[in-house]
Amino acid sequence: MDIGGYPQTQAKCAGLSILLIRPTTEEPAMDSLLISIPDAAKALGIGRSMLYELIGEGRLQTVSIGRRRLVRAESVRTLANDGAPPLAA
Repeated sequence: MDIGGYPQTQAKCAGLSILLIRPTTEEPAMDSLLISIPDAAKALGIGRSMLYELIGEGRLQTVSIGRRRLVRAESVRTLANDGAPPLAA
């Protein structure tokens, strides 16, 4: 059973039953509508610099919310599945 999305393990120590809850390092949540720059780069297996190049070329769509820039998850999926659309000449 998971508690709050974290896996749990039971252990015994000095006759007491102890419940251990461990956070996991999960992959970026691609079911979200928007994902962070580091998560988008990780999902594509590229570095942040290359991700910013793809954004600059118009191959990835972003949204600015306040001071934060987020990548549309759908554009990451499209790039990963179909490749980027050709650049306009």
